[in-house]
Amino acid sequence: MAEWRKVNGLEEAMSKKKAALKHVHYKLLRPVGIIGNPGTGKSTIGDALAKAAGLERTDIDPCIEAVYGGRKLQDIYDELGYGKFIRAEGFIARWVFDSHSEPRIYMPGGSFDKWGETVQHYKDGGTFFAYVQDDFDRIMKSIGRRPLRGIAVEPGKTLEQELRDRIPLFEHDKDITIHVGGDRHHAAKELFEVLLGEGIIVRIEAE
Repeated sequence: MAEWRKVNGLEEAMSKKKAALKHVHYKLLRPVGIIGNPGTGKSTIGDALAKAAGLERTDIDPCIEAVYGGRKLQDIYDELGYGKFIRAEGFIARWVFDSHSEPRIYMPGGSFDKWGETVQHYKDGGTFFAYVQDDFDRIMKSIGRRPLRGIAVEPGKTLEQELRDRIPLFEHDKDITIHVGGDRHHAAKELFEVLLGEGIIVRIEAE
């Protein structure tokens, strides 16, 4: 059951249904990719959704760090530079996707959409993309609290220009948009309800 109250203080999503059903679990029929700029809460939303509904999830950034021997993403970016980092991110994201036989939730980094070939690889595999969007001032404040997170900024651009220039890519690649509005846990619940309504998550009931 999607028990939102038990995930980081979330409200419980379907309390009346819980009382009526003894055994309920959920199955993901298609991969789901949560895309968007850094600072929007992609990992928080993906984690909350996965835990509440009992689904598998993969955060791509830690996978990149693991491939590079556990080094921090910022250190990897500093060594590779913009172009090589984008390519490495794309190759690793595709390798991670191909290594899983069952659908799961993927949370790629904010520069994932910079390489269209990688996005298309996920789409060819049936991925449903949710674009997590928030107010730009709130995004910049969130990044300011943890600036050294390995954000890939194209040479010659400011951080703000880079993030604004990504927005058309997210808009192009998305299947739906979830506006966070500062409440990531509510956004996770909203995404759950959308996926359930679209038949991407199905509820399996057993007596």
